[in-house]
Amino acid sequence: MPAFPSQMNTGNAGNTNTGQLALAQTMLVDIAAEPDGSMTVRWGAQPGHQPRSVSAAEVAQTRALVEAVAQAESAEHRDHAAIVRARVALGRNLFAFIDGPERALARRLDTLAAQDTAPVLTVRLLPSASADAGDAGAESADAADLAQHPAAGWRWTLIADGAGPLAARAPGLSLAVQLGPRAPSEPDGFELGGVRILFMAFSPEDTQPVLDYEGEEELVLNAVADFVQDGRARLRVVEHGSLDELRR
Repeated sequence: MPAFPSQMNTGNAGNTNTGQLALAQTMLVDIAAEPDGSMTVRWGAQPGHQPRSVSAAEVAQTRALVEAVAQAESAEHRDHAAIVRARVALGRNLFAFIDGPERALARRLDTLAAQDTAPVLTVRLLPSASADAGDAGAESADAADLAQHPAAGWRWTLIADGAGPLAARAPGLSLAVQLGPRAPSEPDGFELGGVRILFMAFSPEDTQPVLDYEGEEELVLNAVADFVQDGRARLRVVEHGSLDELRR
């Protein structure tokens, strides 16, 4: 995964009409990579404020699920059902990874839902030395080094509980993955609200087999249907697979 700034907004599926919601409340969780391959998870407040060790074997299991998603998505003959299964398995694993036995994430989500508050989850990736130091005492780490943190490429936008992906439900989940111990700021929202998607399916000339255009379009429409219905995304389909049509 390439290096990215000290804080990046990796997902914002929340309803942009915040007038009917309480102000967003940030849930902060730190994940520190340890030299032995394990990780330390600690939330910014109770529940879950006490550092919790996640074994190297559990870390390896999560990494294997990340690789399974990548393999399913890049398979020569893409199996949509297999991709969904892989994503669901990873999303639930990520939820459990930071939730822990105290149900730190689940309890926070329940509280925010009762308050009609839009949730914001900030995952801070730290070096081992910063795990117990807190904001004031933690030393800044080089962003390029932290970009190699084992959890940096873990597809956090797929995080899900038993009811499905957190980002797919109203009011949705804003997610920020941050490198280093700097105090988190509010994620940047979309200037015009929602995600704007332009989709075009095409096959190169004289190439077999010809792409199933309708099938590809159906996959995309199904994937974003909930977001479009809630006004969180706009999708435009280019009907004719040509550069001239795409430029319009």
